[in-house]
Amino acid sequence: MDAFQPSNRPIDEQNVFCQAIDTHITRAFEGEPYIKAFSSKAVVERLKSYNDGHVLKAFDYIKRSIPPAGTLSKENEVAAYQQYFFENPAWLPWLLNLSEATLQADAVLFPFLVTLNQFSLDDRGIFYNRTFGRIAFLLVDINTGKLIWARASSGQILTPSNAPQKMAEDITGKKEKDQGLKSSIALGQKLLTTQLWLGYPGFIGELNSSIKSQE
Repeated sequence: MDAFQPSNRPIDEQNVFCQAIDTHITRAFEGEPYIKAFSSKAVVERLKSYNDGHVLKAFDYIKRSIPPAGTLSKENEVAAYQQYFFENPAWLPWLLNLSEATLQADAVLFPFLVTLNQFSLDDRGIFYNRTFGRIAFLLVDINTGKLIWARASSGQILTPSNAPQKMAEDITGKKEKDQGLKSSIALGQKLLTTQLWLGYPGFIGELNSSIKSQE
């Protein structure tokens, strides 16, 4: 099976994309009576202060066992979680420490930016930039490490571009960077839809309304 290409967008652009994901999650769960959660920022702050930050450092250690995106097959986030997280002996103890740091939380939602790429396409002399991305969400039972729910979304944005020679000249320029960032933001808006949350435990009508009000 084909593999995802490793992300080739600048790290600051990837960070903006990830921040958009975090914002979407926070807004999506606002007003949900059956879903009580910490924001990702609040979780990080709690982990920094818990046990001298060792929990955060341990997660960095666990992440080192994950291969690059280019070696992972498409649409296998669940299988990847099983292999590189669930079967890691350090994973369940880490989850239990996470629970202690977050007032005995019983589940954790992990958002992943699987890949974010941009390539030049030549359609019979008409040049485009193709921005492709995939995001995945995994809801994990903290007490067992097993997956409760998983969902992924992928898509692309096509935007007109200059000819390859001109693109080569502008590749490090502000104009090219700004356009790449705009394309990534537009792609994020396309991927972060209400469909992502179908079947999420505790899902009720207010969840749909919350997301739609922010679109």
